[in-house]
Amino acid sequence: MLISKTSPPQSKPAVNTTIATADSVQHDFNQGIDTLNITSATTQPAPSPLSTLSLGTNLLELGLLIPNLTVEYRFNRWGSVAMSGNYSAWNYFKPTLKFRVSSLCGELRVWPACKPSGLFVGAHAITGCFNIALGDRDPVRRQSHNGFTLSYGGGLTVGYRFNPFTHPCWQMEVSGGAGVHSLYYDEFQNRTNGLRIDTKRKLYVGPDCLRVSLIYNLPLKKKGGES
Repeated sequence: MLISKTSPPQSKPAVNTTIATADSVQHDFNQGIDTLNITSATTQPAPSPLSTLSLGTNLLELGLLIPNLTVEYRFNRWGSVAMSGNYSAWNYFKPTLKFRVSSLCGELRVWPACKPSGLFVGAHAITGCFNIALGDRDPVRRQSHNGFTLSYGGGLTVGYRFNPFTHPCWQMEVSGGAGVHSLYYDEFQNRTNGLRIDTKRKLYVGPDCLRVSLIYNLPLKKKGGES
């Protein structure tokens, strides 16, 4: 009698039927890129705002008891315009020593680095009056013709602004310039009620400004009224 043997059914290994399609891979890739971009944007510091208005005073002139003020407007990152003025009307302890001036200076500045600090170059124009006597050893006092005739001229400026303070609104600036100026002035004996000696016209060529200035940048207003 023949008995047929049948082998028991063999179990097949489980097969993962989940197949990643090209669309799902692309979706995961794009999602990862978006996450990376968001992380990078949140970790990078925001650029500091660029103030559009600043006030300054020349410490060298203050040391000579000459009040002065500079107002500067930054119209974009590479350029600004500045207007400065000074005035003094007193002697230094005696009538033979004085440096009385009143002047206005307008200046156009270019900032090559397009930053709130660093090197700048500019062109300036100056007008004003003067009454100068350099002490007892100087026999001549020089004064603008008739006391009010304006001198005028202009030149070039170069300077550097930097941040020695921890507060970002405060800065220092060192600058100097030279130019050409038309002078029309009287010469007097350097004494009380000294007589007029001569009247001169002169074309001056040389240094015309030197500044070591303290600068305060007015903070910009953010959206929503925050400063």
